Amino acid sequence: MTVRAEKMTAGGAALAREDSGRVVFVTGALPGELVQARITSAKRDVAHALVTAVIEPSPHRVEPPCPAVARGCGGCDWQHLAVDEQRVQRRAVVTEALVRTGRLVDPPVVAGRIVPAEGVRTTMRFAVAPDGRLGLRAARSHDVVTIDHCLVAHPAIDALLDVVATEGVDEVTIRVGAATGESAAWSTPDDAGVVHEVVAGHRLQVSAGSFFQASLDAAEAL
Repeated sequence: MTVRAEKMTAGGAALAREDSGRVVFVTGALPGELVQARITSAKRDVAHALVTAVIEPSPHRVEPPCPAVARGCGGCDWQHLAVDEQRVQRRAVVTEALVRTGRLVDPPVVAGRIVPAEGVRTTMRFAVAPDGRLGLRAARSHDVVTIDHCLVAHPAIDALLDVVATEGVDEVTIRVGAATGESAAWSTPDDAGVVHEVVAGHRLQVSAGSFFQASLDAAEAL
């Protein structure tokens, strides 16, 4: 199909519409772009698709900085979007959520402190390939794209990619404490203990089953 993307969505894809009016969430497209896309799943009112060619590119489109994207890695949704514009689009997504779901009128959404885009994620869930290597799922697929280095992962996670045992499991989550140097890996939350992190001078205990911000920088910003 050939469609024009309208806006980014919370799921990471761009929203477009077919001539029939059906909504299509297009992975790999950016607002305003005219793209060719291949449908990956479809229902009567909504479909999902992957970009196969960009006919009219956005001025904010960039070459993804991570080489794993070219091999199909679906771990990061917006690597083809300039970092400064990513922040603009995130604010737009939050604003729309408050308007559509929260039913607020003209909510005052202000961008917060800028945090680094690379080498900061302290918790990541990896898939296990048939050969036991760790990787990330391909976009909208169960296939595993193995990696030796992840652009967005904290260096302490990178260092564990070849160390963590993977026998008998399909997925492994790794969490590190950027301030403490602690680390944990588990296939289910019951398999792991805790990792401590220091945020704004406060030492926090983060259990395997707990949500924590994607990076220490993000937690500090909040």
